[in-house]
Amino acid sequence: MANLKPIETRYNGYRFRSRLEARWAVFMDALGIEYQYEPEGFDLGDGYYYLPDFYLPETKAWIEVKGDTPTKIDVEKMIRFAETKCDFLRDREKFRLLKGNIPDHLLEWDSSYGVPCYNFVSINESRYPCYDIFVARGILYPAIWIPTQDEDAIWKALTKARQARFEHGECG
Repeated sequence: MANLKPIETRYNGYRFRSRLEARWAVFMDALGIEYQYEPEGFDLGDGYYYLPDFYLPETKAWIEVKGDTPTKIDVEKMIRFAETKCDFLRDREKFRLLKGNIPDHLLEWDSSYGVPCYNFVSINESRYPCYDIFVARGILYPAIWIPTQDEDAIWKALTKARQARFEHGECG
């Protein structure tokens, strides 16, 4: 199977690198979540550079969007970034990976509803099994991102994001 190239997409004044990123922006707009798209890049050392997809200023969260399972290099960059920039104890910043397409259902997690994601924790902080993404210094573990407690609003935002069309000059 050939590698598919993401389609650059314009939405809300931004030029997203993929339709999936634009659809997550539609989701956040539908929930009234303030975001910045690719606000800055970071030199991680050893020739690694990283440009996170979204920053949510209100919750101090960095979000990476990947359509498929991240490569080993992608995971290395995410872990280095999370270790150096997202010190939750120091400055309350968090890192989340949204992997795959916009979900078509809500998941229950400790009686709260939200969007499936991966969170970063160091091995010392982790009480969770590592599942399928593990590196020596930290873990990206399956979790739920809860942007709001309003289940109906999340459902409507997910639906709007999945239905967003960008073909033929449409703007989401």
